[in-house]
Amino acid sequence: MSEPIPLRAGALAMCFDPSEGQLRWLRYGQREVLRGIYGAVRDRDWGTASPRIEELVIDRRDDAFEVRFLAVCQRDDIDFRWRGTITGSPDSEVRYHFEGEAHSSFERNRIGVCVLHPIRECAGQPCRITHPDGSEEMSTFPDLIAAIQPFLQVAVMRHNVAPGVDVEVRFHGEVFETEDQRNWTDASFKTYGTPLELPLPVRVERGGKVIQEVVVRLLGAASRVESTPPDDHVLTTGAALTLPRLGFSHGGARSRLDDVATSRLATLRPAHLRVELHIDGAEVLDDFNAAADDAARLGADLHVALILDGKPDPRVDRIFEVADRLPTPVAEWLVLPRGEQATPVDWMRRVRGQVATFDASARVGGGTNAHFAEVNRERLTPDVADVLTYSVNPQVHAFDDVTLVENLAGQSEAVRSAKAFAGDAAVHVGPITLRSRAAHASVAASLTELPPDADPRQASAFLAAWTLGSIVALAREGADAATYFELTGCRGLLGDAAQRDLPAPFGPFAATVYPVFHLFADLAELVAHTSRELVAATPDILTGLITDDGEAVIALLANVSSQPLDCELPFVASKIRMLDANSASEAALSSDAFRATWQSSSSRRIALSPHSYVRVEGRRDA
Repeated sequence: MSEPIPLRAGALAMCFDPSEGQLRWLRYGQREVLRGIYGAVRDRDWGTASPRIEELVIDRRDDAFEVRFLAVCQRDDIDFRWRGTITGSPDSEVRYHFEGEAHSSFERNRIGVCVLHPIRECAGQPCRITHPDGSEEMSTFPDLIAAIQPFLQVAVMRHNVAPGVDVEVRFHGEVFETEDQRNWTDASFKTYGTPLELPLPVRVERGGKVIQEVVVRLLGAASRVESTPPDDHVLTTGAALTLPRLGFSHGGARSRLDDVATSRLATLRPAHLRVELHIDGAEVLDDFNAAADDAARLGADLHVALILDGKPDPRVDRIFEVADRLPTPVAEWLVLPRGEQATPVDWMRRVRGQVATFDASARVGGGTNAHFAEVNRERLTPDVADVLTYSVNPQVHAFDDVTLVENLAGQSEAVRSAKAFAGDAAVHVGPITLRSRAAHASVAASLTELPPDADPRQASAFLAAWTLGSIVALAREGADAATYFELTGCRGLLGDAAQRDLPAPFGPFAATVYPVFHLFADLAELVAHTSRELVAATPDILTGLITDDGEAVIALLANVSSQPLDCELPFVASKIRMLDANSASEAALSSDAFRATWQSSSSRRIALSPHSYVRVEGRRDA
């Protein structure tokens, strides 16, 4: 994301993202009215043809603006280009006009304008929907995550944003509807066209045109009020947190640990290792044995996800025969279909019965190896599963750092909704990865090219900060367990010497630890302590937790924004260790030296670098 450009239309303040052609954070005072408005081009498989912005012209005035640009969207056989014209007027009206033409023939699932509504301000709140035929109905933004679209056939949407002030959003050029994007851990509701009830994909012929417009207006006694977030970030001690049991993904036989990796990872004291056993895989038994051996060496529980193409068949029996002979039992069995669907109840019952014949103490669960949406649409019978599981990646709809951070709130929401229908089943979130793992099983490993599910941010300080935010978000709503990343390699916690020829940053860090390793090392040291959340007025940019054993105080903080922050702690700091872009190389190449290096302090105030993870130790005031 490029540096956002502040704009104002009367009482509405917002930012324009010149890298995406998107309006972001439309605010009335401190209240977010809309999370964003943007144009989207999605292919037949829901892949995004990201725009290249050209011919950008911005005319800014004190209370009005006009933005014009050309968005070139090219991906595989897609060549679609649209002109965006965005205007804001002194009477608090914003128009987003989308006019595009296909320069090739292709199949699409979506082309047009999308509007994002923030969950913090909207969830559980009433709204009025006007349909294309002019009829109106009163409705409510869902509190818990809606499995199906809450609003259909939307022409106008209106809801309250402040005492005496409403926002009205009008949609032109298409039939729109609203979905609950928390199903994919986005922190928003999205109103879009074309309705999903219509057949997809749609054939787009070269020369075909799409014209849409969204008009946003504040209604009522709206006046210009300050919308700038506070510069003084004061942290207070919040509610108690029970952290989820933290574990990691094991890559099977290809990821068997050597002695150096085992020694490093043992310091993290993982609660479990989770291995996915694709039942039709040629090396499935090798994968199982490798994961079992490494779990035993690390003192971690072993969790097995059985990935099945069809009903459990005799091939599963081979897995159970090996499990029955293991010196360390499998603590948790997860029965998951391949692809994007949820576990059928009869699969669960069958596997539960088989596992009970050799280990009555093992937990047996189900859910999905894909997104929360799947278990929300096809809910497990509560008395069948000991565990409900789903995976998380924060880049289903957008890919920039800011969106990844905003979507941390969506992780909390998914746990809250899961707890509402899971009954007595534990909620186990994972694997949590930066990118979708869908392509991993079908793409051959390369020693010189990044696989499609690798993200360069895996080796960044940003990931350490983001992961702390994720753990706090999951703990806030009581997730029982969470599985993060892999142990080694470009999706992991440690570099892999076999990947020394990969592009930066992975090649240079092939024999090192990644910055996120240090977060889990700190958490391992605090596992016996009682934690509480550190609460900030700006939770989307500053998050953390604090432990206090009566004498020493330890805080783990994350500045997940791209700007430096000054913050005030609820205690006096005595020493600080900061992991940021400047110290990431030292933290990776000289891990022990980095962990032994501290900055002295005697103040409540500390300065946080952009995208930094910080450990602070100190004392309570006498």
